Amino acid sequence: MVLLHAITSTSPDSLKNHKSDMIILDEFSHTPISSVYELMTVVNKLVDTNPNMKLIIASVPNGINYFYKLWADAISNFNDYHAIKIPYTVIPHRDEKWKQLEIAMLGKEKFEQEYECVFHEGTKGDLYA
Repeated sequence: MVLLHAITSTSPDSLKNHKSDMIILDEFSHTPISSVYELMTVVNKLVDTNPNMKLIIASVPNGINYFYKLWADAISNFNDYHAIKIPYTVIPHRDEKWKQLEIAMLGKEKFEQEYECVFHEGTKGDLYA
């Protein structure tokens, strides 16, 4: 039996009695800073108390924020997370022509954020704006 339990990042209390073996935090870099520490406190307790628990944190960058810290610490082996970067080029139609069209539409910085996992300072999600 698969149990799927969806919550919003602004309601970490709804996770306190969570019963499953996996939590996926999607678009985590967009979690409001006012909620991220409480959310991670609850999630870490759940992971610590369930040896089978898997935690997946997925997102595109959104400035220099808590997601950036988790990512940078994983790259540097300062935490137990495993950073996995999936390049846009793994999707067959995403070639140089596609890239140039996206850059023309989004701009270079937004393209780098959305498709190349580049963390830019001074964006909306920054802890230090």
